[in-house]
Amino acid sequence: MLKLIDALDPVVMCSIAMILWCVWRQRNQKLWDNSSLSAVKAMELGYVFLQDWRCARAGASSSATQRAHGPLTWSYPLGGRWKCNLDAAMFCDLSAIGLGMMMRRNDGQFYACKTLLLPLSCSVKEAEALALREALLWALSLKLVDVEFETDSLLVVNSLSSHFLDRSEYGFLISDCVCLRGKGNYSIRFVKR
Repeated sequence: MLKLIDALDPVVMCSIAMILWCVWRQRNQKLWDNSSLSAVKAMELGYVFLQDWRCARAGASSSATQRAHGPLTWSYPLGGRWKCNLDAAMFCDLSAIGLGMMMRRNDGQFYACKTLLLPLSCSVKEAEALALREALLWALSLKLVDVEFETDSLLVVNSLSSHFLDRSEYGFLISDCVCLRGKGNYSIRFVKR
């Protein structure tokens, strides 16, 4: 049995591990929460997690040095600008994502906050891009045009300056963010959490 496993292609081995994880997770949800997803939905979520894991592993070595340069603590916005901190959360058991953003004035004082709970399943990178898009739209609705946006998603920040044409849902979200960023004096940067 072990020889058979050792002979498997690493991609196939990851897929098998993901399938086993989905079965185990569904069993626990049924046992402990008396809830379950359809087999198709469970597998879809499993593949999303696997894809995100692969993306994280692929970028781990190349972005490790970039991560080291992100600020560790909150800082005042530069030059009298406003600051918006944003983040996304995944609620797999609800098949939903949560988006949160907080706006501070140039003196660091709290101005407003906004949260959204959206009933949809998506990847982590799509949720983070959606959080940025919603924060940009929110700043425009507040008529704030000089804002620093901070996110803990290095992937989203790097994607904003990429010249790669991405026709996926994530790519369209990034395109929206680039377009919205041009409607004001907006800067978007990565911060550690």
